[in-house]
Order: sequence, then C-alpha cells, then structure tokens
Amino acid sequence: MGGRTLGYKNSLKGVGYFLGAALLEWSYEMALMVMILFIVVALPFAIFGLTTKLGRVVGRCSLKGLATRIRRARIRCWNGLTTVLKAPGVSA
Repeated sequence: MGGRTLGYKNSLKGVGYFLGAALLEWSYEMALMVMILFIVVALPFAIFGLTTKLGRVVGRCSLKGLATRIRRARIRCWNGLTTVLKAPGVSA
C-alpha cells in the first residue's frame, strides 16, 4: 500500500512540474491560478479523507521480533529465487 501511494504521489508531482512549466510559457499569472486551483480542489480530499491514525504504529516491535521478521523474509526470498533458478529436470 505504501509503495503504491508513494508512486502515485511522485507521478502527480511530475505532472505538476510538467504542467507548471508548460503554463509558465503561456503566462505566470495563469500558471499561478491553475496551480492554486489544483490545491483548492485537492484540499477537501486531504482534510476529510485522511484519518488521524495514518502513520501510527499499532503495537510495539522489539529488536528480536524485527530480526525474526527479516530472517523469515530472507528465507522466503531465497526459496523463491532457488525455485526460479532451477532448470527443468535438474534436482538440487
């Protein structure tokens, strides 16, 4: 979820930079008005769509628990990689 949101945010930033540069070729005042309009349109979504729980940790995480999660993720990654690298008909 976080990666998708970050990608969406970065694409919107890119569109904003491109649109802003294109509008600056036309008129500074027009570019400013269009960008302000986009912010005004986005504000209600930010105000009413975001919750206060956004970015909060649900529970405590110990260092040992974190190490266990990292180890399990590495094992899953390694097992998936060896499965992909096996040639058909070859036993490991």
